[in-house]
Amino acid sequence: ADFYSQWNVNANYNSGTPAVGGGKANRELTKLPASLYYCPSDKPGAQLRFSAAQRGNYTSWGMVRGNYLVNVGPTRYYVAGRVAPFGMISASNMTNFIPFRTNLKGITDGSSKTLLMAEARFAPADEVDDHRTLMLSDYGSFFTAAAPPNSGTDRFANPWCDGSLDNSMPCQTTGTNPADWQLIARSRHPGGVNAAFCDGAVKFVPDTIEPGVWQELSTMNSGNPVGAW
Repeated sequence: ADFYSQWNVNANYNSGTPAVGGGKANRELTKLPASLYYCPSDKPGAQLRFSAAQRGNYTSWGMVRGNYLVNVGPTRYYVAGRVAPFGMISASNMTNFIPFRTNLKGITDGSSKTLLMAEARFAPADEVDDHRTLMLSDYGSFFTAAAPPNSGTDRFANPWCDGSLDNSMPCQTTGTNPADWQLIARSRHPGGVNAAFCDGAVKFVPDTIEPGVWQELSTMNSGNPVGAW
């Protein structure tokens, strides 16, 4: 929050407790939208407001969404080694986590050839149990390059996605092992998605990009050349 003029939010947030179930003060802050994280083509201001069936299981039932997810690699959430700029942390134990950290020195494939973030799409309604694009959790804030933009099927823990809500956002529910999870970059822009690279550049990546090229862009240290796209 420090970096986009949300000083008051940052000052009042208790980072010593989890974002999920972290007390009333944190719960009020996690519902505050920041326009920076919303694509105007989607649904600015979208939240996750748990459905009545799920609300009893969560003390924090309103959390902000965001269209921009960070890159965790070419296939699923957990892969061997550190191959992407970001890795998974636990939302249930924020008092003791050690972040996955990457500096520019570790991006040996080149910062201009390594994805940092890409777009994803919101569920069509706030009060559905679909955690994709839930930025204040670990699992909803990542994307993988398992399939090119706007293609393929997301894989996410049951009941945290609902592929029946929108046929253009298919999702297969899986178990709770993140090694089985993947979220695909998606947008409402015709023909592709916007993506940020580790050098700070933002580029429009077409849906027609070759799957292998898209996956190479998601790795930071493979040593393989990246084909034209």
